[in-house]
Parts: sequence; C-alpha cells; structure tokens
Amino acid sequence: MQIKKRTEKIISWSIAWACFLFIILGLTGGKSLGVTADEIWQNASLYTGQLNLDSRHYDNSTGYILKEWGGSEPAQDSEGRGISKTALLSWKPGVLTVNYADILGRQKQSTDKEVYGRLLLSLPADVAYADGNYRFVVKTGEKEAEFYKDLPEGKFALPLVKDTEKPYDPLTNPLQRSQIAWRTASGWVKLYIYPRSEAEARLELAVPHSALNKLELDESYYNSDGVLYADLKDPASELITPDGIKVRKEGLLSWSTGIVRANYADTLARQKSYDASDVSVYGVIKLKMPGYSGLLIIKKGDEDAYFSPVADGIIAVPLLADIYKPYDGVSNPLVKTTVAWKDENGLWNKFTLVPLLQTEQILQGAALATKSPALAPVLYNEKGELYADVVNKSGVLQAKDGKTILTRDNVLSWSGGFLAVNYAETLAGQKTEKGNGYLGLSYPENIAPSGDTPRLVIKVEGQEARFYEEEGNILWLPLLKKPGLSYHPQSNPLLEVQLAWRTEGGWQKITIKPQRESRKPLLKSQHPWAADTSIWFDEKSLYPATINGKERYFVEAVFVDDDGTLQRGNNFLSLLRQCEVVVAGGSSGSMVDEELLDYAESLEGEKKEAFINQYLFIRDTARKQVSLRLPIKKLLTQSRYEVRITSGLVFYENGEGNDFISWTFTTMAVPQITDIYVGSIGEDYDASYPLIIRGDFFYRSGITVKFNDIEASRVEVAVDSQGKPYLKVYLSEGSRRLPPGVYDIKVINNSNENYKAVLAGRLSVVPRGKEKLPGEGEWKREAASYGEVIESPDRREAVLYLKPSWQDRSYIFLDLEEIMPGNFSLRKIMFKGYRWPVIRELTVRSREGEVVFRNIRVNGQAEDTVITLGRINPAAISAVGYQLPHYRIRSHLIAVKAENAAFTGIETKIFFPAEKGEVFKVVRYDEDYRRFYDIPARIDYLNGEAVFTTVKPGIFVLIEP
Repeated sequence: MQIKKRTEKIISWSIAWACFLFIILGLTGGKSLGVTADEIWQNASLYTGQLNLDSRHYDNSTGYILKEWGGSEPAQDSEGRGISKTALLSWKPGVLTVNYADILGRQKQSTDKEVYGRLLLSLPADVAYADGNYRFVVKTGEKEAEFYKDLPEGKFALPLVKDTEKPYDPLTNPLQRSQIAWRTASGWVKLYIYPRSEAEARLELAVPHSALNKLELDESYYNSDGVLYADLKDPASELITPDGIKVRKEGLLSWSTGIVRANYADTLARQKSYDASDVSVYGVIKLKMPGYSGLLIIKKGDEDAYFSPVADGIIAVPLLADIYKPYDGVSNPLVKTTVAWKDENGLWNKFTLVPLLQTEQILQGAALATKSPALAPVLYNEKGELYADVVNKSGVLQAKDGKTILTRDNVLSWSGGFLAVNYAETLAGQKTEKGNGYLGLSYPENIAPSGDTPRLVIKVEGQEARFYEEEGNILWLPLLKKPGLSYHPQSNPLLEVQLAWRTEGGWQKITIKPQRESRKPLLKSQHPWAADTSIWFDEKSLYPATINGKERYFVEAVFVDDDGTLQRGNNFLSLLRQCEVVVAGGSSGSMVDEELLDYAESLEGEKKEAFINQYLFIRDTARKQVSLRLPIKKLLTQSRYEVRITSGLVFYENGEGNDFISWTFTTMAVPQITDIYVGSIGEDYDASYPLIIRGDFFYRSGITVKFNDIEASRVEVAVDSQGKPYLKVYLSEGSRRLPPGVYDIKVINNSNENYKAVLAGRLSVVPRGKEKLPGEGEWKREAASYGEVIESPDRREAVLYLKPSWQDRSYIFLDLEEIMPGNFSLRKIMFKGYRWPVIRELTVRSREGEVVFRNIRVNGQAEDTVITLGRINPAAISAVGYQLPHYRIRSHLIAVKAENAAFTGIETKIFFPAEKGEVFKVVRYDEDYRRFYDIPARIDYLNGEAVFTTVKPGIFVLIEP
C-alpha cells in the first residue's frame, strides 16, 4: 500500500512538472532548452510562399478593403479611390510589404472596444506539429522576439501601428515593422513584414522640382525691412544670430533642383510662431505656393511620410525633430524635411529642405590652429602631477599600467591641428568641479576679447555644432558620451571634440582626440581572406575536420600571443554564437554551425576544455599566436561572404578584449558561359587563332578548358572594352590535335571538376573539304522555342526572327540577354508578315533597359515589323557634339524603335550606374528633326533606373548639367 501511494505521488509530481514545462515552452518568450527565440530567428531561412489575408479586412463581394470590420463602407486612398485586397500585399522571398499601411492602420477592427491597425494573416500550410513544444516566433517593433506553441487567435495578428488601441497617426502612433517565424518539417522559416504608407509610396515616385526659386517666405515672417521676427506675435522683435547678425529674408534660402537650403538654421529654429490652437511652435518655415489647395506629403527625417492639407496656399515646413520644444543641438536637433505636392498635370513634385547651421559653417571655414590651448593649471599640483580629486586637491592620477603618473607634460600631445589626450580613460575618472568625464583647458592665447558676440564653437561627436557658453576661466570639454558616469568602451565611450575660437584675424580650430590606453589583442591574419579580391577559395578546403561522423568547416582569425597570456573571453561559446558568416549584402541567415557549438556546450570538464583547445581556441607557442576558429556549415559556391567576429572573444588580463572584426571573401565559382561563336571547324584549323568564349566567373588564377578529355594548349582570361571577361582558348596541336568528331567543351576553375561548366556537343571538327561555313560575317543558330537568331559580330548586332506561334499571344516577355547572349550593341526582333493580332503588352528587356509597348499592332499590310532595343555610339549622332555641350552623359544612348508598327504608348526604363545625384534628366533625340527634347521621368538614383512614358520612339539618354 505504501509503495502504491508513493508511486501515485511521483506520478502526480511528474504531471505537475510536465504542465509547468508546457506553459514555459508554449506561452512565454525568452528561452527554451537554453536557446533564445532571437537565436532561432537569426538561423531561420527565408519564407518563399504567401499567406492569405483574413477576410474580415475586406468586402468579399467587391474585394475592397473596408473602413471597419463588419461594415460596408470601403476605405479610400488620398484620391478617394477604393483599395483592392490584391494591391494591399506585395510578396518577395522572405519579405511582405504592406501597401497602404497607413489606411489599414486606421481600420477599426472591433465593435466593442478600440482596436486598430492589425494585419491578420492565415497560418502557413507547412507549420509542423511540435509535440507540445513552441512552433512560432513573433517580433514586433522594438520588442524582443517571443515564441508560442499556438497563436492566441489561431493566426498571425501583427500590429502595424505602435499602439493598436489608437488609430494610426504619423506623429503620435507611427507604423512599425514585424518579423515572424515558424517551425516546418525541414526547419524554421521567417518572414519580414514592412508597412508602407501611401504617402511614402507616392513620395518615392515624386520628381525633384527644378523651379524652387518661385517659392517665397510668407510675409508674416518678416518686417518691412525684411528682417525676420523673433516672435511672430511681437512686431518689434527681430531674429538675430548669437554673433549679432540680423536674419533677413534675402539670402535666407538658396535653391537647386529638388533642394532648398536654409541658412542660419540654428537661429531660425529659435523663431517662435503659433499653430492653429495658438500653441507656441519653433522652427517652422512657411513658404507661399499661391493657388495650391491640394494635399502635401511631409517626411521629416527618418519618420513616416504623411499627408497634410495646404491652408491658404502656404506650405509649413518643420526644421526641428519636435516643433513644440525650443531648439537644442543635443536633445532636439535640426532635421531634413521633404515636401511633395501634385502639379496641374497630376504629377507629384518634391523638394527637400536642408538646414545649414551657422556653427557648422564656422567650423568648416576655420583655419587649423598653430598652437594648442594648455591644460588648465587647476588640474595639477606644483610638481605638474594631475590630481585624482581636483575639488579637494588630493591624490594623483595613475595610468592603467600601474606605473605611469599622469602629468601636464604627458597628458597632451599636439600635432598640426590635432590635440591627442593620452591616458584618456584614466583622465575621465578625475573628479572636477564639473564632475568626472571632462577635460579642462585654459583659453587659447590668441582668442578675441570677450564681448556681446560668441567667440567659441564646440562640436561633440554625434551632436550638432553649437556656440559654447562660457563659464569662468576654464574650458570644460566632455571626454565621455555621458559625463558624470564611469567610462565604458560600449555604453559610455570616449568622444572626439572639435573646438573653434574667434581671433582678431578670423576663426581657428583644433580637433581633440582622446586616446585609449589598454592593451588590446592584435589581429595577425584571417582566413579565408586575400587583398586581391580576384582570388577565390574552395569552400571544402576551410580546415575540414570530421567530428561525430560529419564533415565540419571553420573560418579563422589569428591573434598575436607574444607572452602566452592571451585568454578566452568569459562565456566563450556563447560569444561564438554571436559571430556571423553571412552572404555579403544579403539577408540570409548566418552560416555558423550551431549544432557543433551545441555539442561543445554539452561536454563537461576536461572533455570540453580539450575540445575547445583542439578545434576552437588553438594556441601555438612556437609561432607565438592563437588561432580562433569559428565553426561554419558548408558554404555555397560562387558566393561572397562576410565574416563578423564579435568583440571580447579573446583578451589580456588587466586589458581589454578584441575589437569587432569583419572581412569578406569569395567562394570558388562554377564558370558561366553566355556566348561562343563556333559551330564547326575544319580539321586543318589554325591553332594560333584563339577560340573566344564569353561569360563570367572565370578564375584568373587557374582555369582549364577541355574538349572531351583533350586539354587546350593555352587559356587566357581577358576583359573587353565593356569590362566583361572572356576566354581566349588556343586549341591543341601536334600529337594532341583534335581529330574529326563532336566535342563537349568543358570550362574548369582551379583544376577542380567540382567547378565545371559543360557545353555538350558544341564543337564539331569536320573532315577536310566538307566544312559548311555560314554567310560572310554572319552566324545562324536556333534560339530554343523563340525562333532563329542571325548574329553579326562585326556589326555587334543580332536579329531574332520570332516564330509565328508567338505572334498570336496577347502578352509577350522577351529577355534579349538570354535569347541573344553576347556583346551586341543592338538587338532586334522581327515579326514576319502582317497577319497577327494586337499584342496587348510586349515587354522587351536587355542590359541597357526595359521597354513595354502597349497595344502594339502591324502598321501596313506587306512589310515585316522590326522592334529595336540597344545602345548606339554617340559619334553616330552629330547633334550630340553641339546640342549637349554643357551636359555630362550619364547613360548609354539607348535606341528604342518600332518599324512598321503602331502602338498606344511606350513605358521605358533606362539602367545606369547607381550613384548619388540631384539633377539628372532624360532627353529624346528625334532623328527626323535632329534635335533633343526633354522627357518627364522619375530618376531612381539608388537603384540606377530612369523610368518614363512616351508615345514616340527614338534615341534616349540620361544627362546631367
């Protein structure tokens, strides 16, 4: 009986613990089984499918988004149009963009309480049952990721706004991003959710305005003499800079295309005006736009763009992060603001107001000082030794090495405008009348006499420049980000400071650079890495080791260890998990081998120590170095990776840990063949004449070409005039001469068959006297299902004779780079005959651009129709020389032609190298009239695209004054 009772008690406790663990695993965020939700999120792969939108968001009969759940009134955009559910979500691998998120953020989603702005998505079909464990990870806004066994509403309910108890407001309740992940049978997948307001989307398409000089400051801002009021309610007040300059409307604003610059912005930001409720506001510029009464788009700094109505043709542009607080360069800084409006043609125009600080201009124009200010005498004793406590004049400051006493002679080092503060970490602990974390300097000897105007400007790292407010006879300059608190390299680091002062002959400046004093680990080398980026690495050669029956790989950082005292950081294995190996510039998960780190973590005592010393932290006393090896999964070929080694992995006793380290490397690629001008050759071929193979990913440090198993006598990697690589392949001769037959062409990188491209049966060697050559200068070949291609390499031209079956389609997309690969300037498409219907949409794409012909049809009854897309030589147009003498050409001259065809419109994209710009524009050259015409276009500088619509073909080019 006692045994039975004891057994029942044990079972009862077991059930209780099981329930407790179930709750911990299923309902809470944080950690489970030692793994955090953030770690799961970081290692998840990108989701490539789509999730369904909850039907409560829209009207099932019309498909339009509703204003509120359960209602019938559709939500509307800024132009009063309904929003289709199909336009709401845009999907890319791993990314969901929520369009019109501001409108969805105002959607009321409950009848009995205030709930707004959630996005409800169905659960994916591939969610795996996790046997009671957690299955979902959700991360919203700035919150930490949380995980769940089951979602509260049985679907993803993601807040698009910061507070779902209130409707969206761009200033008080902005949009926020979310991230979700879920467990599948093959591992975790994740999805980024990016809300995008209608205003943000329209602002991106707006064109920088070129006639901004027509904008004028509203008359209510200045008096009859043109001097700005300091307070718009006080007609006697005048806005005056700290150095006594009256701010006038003349010269206040300057313009260039898309940019309005506001001078004296740090003074202008102190001007007091009033909002509609008569509440004081600061730093608001009102510009006149007579006759305009539509909506504006306002985007302040990095905040959400939002719509704002125009009152009486006046545009109110904020200069400050918070217009309801006075300007402060630290807590309420100046911001750039972009404004957009719709013109009479229905096109959005925009400009960006850029505030220019008087103090910044002073710093930029100041000359480098030839002599530094001295250390304030109050900081040291009669021996020149710095006090530990200046207030009580006690103690001396001793450096971290335990030996060096800080003195007036060794603390400051002067060199050409730069003042180094040695032992700055120790000096930051000195107790002064201002507290700790300050450097006290005497006033410069050549500073102008004090008076009513400021004579000092200070700019602390990460803050705006400002006039320095003088107190007493010592200049107190901050050494730390947070003076008054202890130094810490991450949370309270040392800061650089610029100081300028006015002299009788103008302004002079110095830069004060605090120097760290701790001993730091020194990086000796890293692998894989090479200064020559053309060197690639075999991903299977990265320190392969078989551990637990599985092949493992490592990347390595080697540190100097002269005296054998370099140590592992605390929580070494956890710090290794914070390291990353990711695709450079991509968003894929880290390739760190978490499985091997889990195994190392599971070991105990001597076994764990031995494992770490053998594979992860390898000390080489003979070479005086330590190799830190990070375990990684097998990498992909043909990829560029970035290694990120976290700080603090290794350190010296009484010193600091290593700094964050990053480098990039490229794995070996499989060659890519795009073009080869050969079909057959005679057996008496000339071995001194090379065969040309065009493509990419040819390894310069070692490439081999074989014909079946016969190796070419020589292979050279060359680059054409367009910067594209190609191979010059010299056929074998002598006893290894190719006999008649059909050959596979094999291109092999690094003499490794794992990196091989094969063109099967591409070369024929025919017996002497039986070779059939194509016509003079032309080559003919089949282009898969598209038709026949005639290539003219000498003229750098190719023509696709499209099969008649293609001409019966309503929508056609042709990638000319894929169909007609090679170094061609012009590519043409030939439509045979005249009996083909209207093609609703013909899209033609090449490396130069993309063209969409709308409703294209034959124009006539007898001739063939020819579509041309490509680049031409500027010398071919004599007008370029004298019609564009003051412009720089920023793209190829792109020919877009349609012979014997009619259409309703052409939508065109011109590709150009992505770069910063402000004044690019597109022009069209009319070959009949021999002149250029401006074309309205949207210029995307970041992605390198010029987008425009026209009804006339011609030759188009992107230019800049």
